[in-house]
Amino acid sequence: MPGTWQRWRRPVGFALGLALLAILVWHVWRQRAEIAALPWRLSWHPFAAVACIMLAQLLVGTGTAVHVRVLGGTAPWRQVVLIHLVAQAAKYLPLGGVLNITAQTTGLVSQAGASTSGSLLAVLLGLASICAAGLTAFGLADLLTGGATFGLAVALVAVAALPVMLLILAAGLLARLPDRLRVRCGLVGSARYGPADLLAVAAAGLLAWLLFGLSLVVLALSFGPLSFDVAVRVAGGLAAAWVLGVLSFVVPAGLGVRDGALALLLAGVLADPLPAILPLMSRVLWLLADLANAGLALLAMPRAFRPRESSVSFERNEETRSETHR
Repeated sequence: MPGTWQRWRRPVGFALGLALLAILVWHVWRQRAEIAALPWRLSWHPFAAVACIMLAQLLVGTGTAVHVRVLGGTAPWRQVVLIHLVAQAAKYLPLGGVLNITAQTTGLVSQAGASTSGSLLAVLLGLASICAAGLTAFGLADLLTGGATFGLAVALVAVAALPVMLLILAAGLLARLPDRLRVRCGLVGSARYGPADLLAVAAAGLLAWLLFGLSLVVLALSFGPLSFDVAVRVAGGLAAAWVLGVLSFVVPAGLGVRDGALALLLAGVLADPLPAILPLMSRVLWLLADLANAGLALLAMPRAFRPRESSVSFERNEETRSETHR
């Protein structure tokens, strides 16, 4: 039985994502007359949304860089962020979540000289951090609107996601692992998160979700004004839907899962047909932002990974001295 499930898990997950996306597209087609009658004002809004997503991804990479440094990695912040941005293009392939994690891990190992197990652990912690920050952002948005989505109890539980993770990191559980297990995980140094590290992880995650949410709010504003409560619920809905999409590793970039969940969360907030078309618009702009980030990162990589001239000259001087002594 387990073997049968392992064999069918990927196609079933992929088919489920496509089915949800097909339902969303059908919903858009059914309301095509209402969509055509919308007051389209997409002058600067898509560009602002793409800029928000691109900046948010920089912050997500910054959070991963903090984990890399604490776990003993020597790669500078810039190199980790560039590897993160390039790897985002991999999530649009089948098994996108797995390929994204693999691409980041491989990049840290090959380009930054980090260990495989330590790099994988840092990438997974970075992903867990941004997911926890997303749940907290959703909970805060729901609390600001009086628990309008799932109630105050669910909102309070969601808000606790990021603080709980920070407490786990602050407790130093990684530093308390047995030496044999620490070596197996590729942990170097103390692997302890200080107050500055925890603050950096929390700030990067929450600011990233502020920008991610703002990207969808800007798109919604292109169709008319929004009240503060509606804008907050739109941003919070994106955070919750994104986390659900990330959890569906076998579906490319959460295709269908994130979009369907976002459409359901927006159904009680925005008037038709906006709950149907905003997820699709956000999907397209998110793809453009990730591809733009990956392209810019590839252009910046040769310079970022070039050895410093001082270190190269130092190595040459050392070689000259050794040959002279010989």
